[in-house]
Amino acid sequence: THASAVDRSSSIDPTDEPDVLLVSEGAEPFLWEQIAASLDAVEEQEVRRVVGESIIGACEDIYAEVRALRLIAFEATEATDEVTSR
Repeated sequence: THASAVDRSSSIDPTDEPDVLLVSEGAEPFLWEQIAASLDAVEEQEVRRVVGESIIGACEDIYAEVRALRLIAFEATEATDEVTSR
């Protein structure tokens, strides 16, 4: 399962299929996303089989968590900046 701590305002939907996870604006895609983007559908399925669905799924879960944490950090920074600029 994907992370459930993703903010509603984020462009990332944790329920998306793993191969269509969106990369937040301005962020570099993670390694598996770069690999998957360079493969056609048949090749991707073969690579998934060789690497292992469980490993890829775990990485995608981690990607979702990292993105959620980035969003939380960004929002906390914005809120802090707003409070300190008053």
